[in-house]
Amino acid sequence: MRPLLQILLHLMADRGHRARLGTLVKFVLVIVLVVVAFTLAFHALMAYEGREHSLLTGVYWVFTTMTTLGFGDITFTTDLGRMFSVLVMLVGTFLLLVVLPFTFIEYLYSPWMRAQTAGRAPRSLPASARGHVLFTAQDPIAATLLPTLEHHGIRAAILVADLQEALRLHDAGLPVIVGSPDDPAAWEAARASAAALVVVNGSEMANANALLTLREVAPTVPVVTLARSDAAEEILGLAGATQVLRLGKGLGEALARRIPSGVVLEVGRIGGLALAEVPAGPELAGRSLREARIRERLGVTVVGRWDHGRLRPVAGDEPVALGTQIVLCGSPAALAAWPMAPVPEGGPIVILGGGRVGRSAAQSLAARGLATVIVDRLADRVATCPGAVVGDASERAVLERAGIAGARAVLVTTHDDDANIFLTILVRRLRPDLLVVCRATHERNISTLHRAGADAVLSYASLGAAQMFGLLGRPDAVLVADGLVAWRQALPPALAGRRLAELGAGTTGCRILAVQDAQGQEGDLSAPLPEGGSVLLIGDARSQQAWDRAYPA
Repeated sequence: MRPLLQILLHLMADRGHRARLGTLVKFVLVIVLVVVAFTLAFHALMAYEGREHSLLTGVYWVFTTMTTLGFGDITFTTDLGRMFSVLVMLVGTFLLLVVLPFTFIEYLYSPWMRAQTAGRAPRSLPASARGHVLFTAQDPIAATLLPTLEHHGIRAAILVADLQEALRLHDAGLPVIVGSPDDPAAWEAARASAAALVVVNGSEMANANALLTLREVAPTVPVVTLARSDAAEEILGLAGATQVLRLGKGLGEALARRIPSGVVLEVGRIGGLALAEVPAGPELAGRSLREARIRERLGVTVVGRWDHGRLRPVAGDEPVALGTQIVLCGSPAALAAWPMAPVPEGGPIVILGGGRVGRSAAQSLAARGLATVIVDRLADRVATCPGAVVGDASERAVLERAGIAGARAVLVTTHDDDANIFLTILVRRLRPDLLVVCRATHERNISTLHRAGADAVLSYASLGAAQMFGLLGRPDAVLVADGLVAWRQALPPALAGRRLAELGAGTTGCRILAVQDAQGQEGDLSAPLPEGGSVLLIGDARSQQAWDRAYPA
């Protein structure tokens, strides 16, 4: 009954449908008038032939004739009467068998079905909704962040103006609300004033409109948006954004940090512990974890090593090659004292692509005193970049002009993943020993770029998702990369007193990085787990769910 009422309300709220219903009523009145006229003519002709029938019989004859049923129990005997019967059949065939079905489908059945379909897409969040995250578009960043939010119990919804797009996303299992970001009523229906974070992630001009509209409803809610230029960043800030992210600039800087420079790259912090990425240095290179005794000597846990875009655990007896990108967990002081691998010497870093990401990477590398050469097909794009090479990077001659033979590393930064894959294969063929760092626009192409020969791949989506997750102010969780989350949670009572070796945590896909007792003191990973303590875990959304099933809190 409730869905039926919702459909009726939707139909009555549609001004266009009310007009169509008016047209349908007028058509029905026309049919009634035709039936009345034909009934009166029937009685007149019957009187002309010297017969008499009741009024109801006249209506009966008109309907059986108009619908071409023609039972034959009442017939005319004169030519005039027979000609009238033919006229009634022709008019009835046109009105009842042609026009009426079309009118019914067009003005009643189709709107009803559309309203029934539209009723499947939610148009509001419940009044009790609190601490949720709202997006204004479904993009790669939202697609990356939504599973993480879901696992951590954070409600999320995408505000979609187009009904058909909302239905498509709804049928795909994504949380949507039908509403336009430039409509205050849509923000009220989405309970924006009670949200933990609003991500305004449409186009820059649409974002400005959405921000000003949102601030009418929720003047204090934290809002993050995206910008491409300094001017857009300033305007969106004036429009009401709490924070404006320059992901193109940030991605370029992140790609530049993948070039070894003798510093530890911190990923995030949880409490007193930090996660960091670093190339394997002399303390670990060529040795196993058991031999190096990293945790015992340096107080740092080796979380794993990056292998073709995936964080793989390092077995206790597995040798680690010099320069392997590894993830560490420890106190900031311990990580700062980590022995770094020597920075390789060589020629310039060749950057393929002179867009925002490429230019940002070049500026970041130049600030560290590293020479760069940008290659781009458009001269205007690299006009202010010293030493730039104008040409198609897919041509070997252009790469040779850029100094690929003596380059220290190559950054592939175009926005086209197909081009990045092609360029990576080409560079890898020309210089098999070269460090190649790539950008991926779509998450699905990360593994392909690794197979093409990239040593490291950073994606626009994972960078944006990590920054936005950090804005939620969750001190108990940090998004590392590509859906990989490190989080702290209370130790389930069933695990107290047991040792890590007994848990079989590896079967869930999660790893325990650190243990704290009830007083917050770091514990020994080889000792029994302390009652009332907490554990620091790392894993993706699927492994987090497996851990929750295996060890419910």
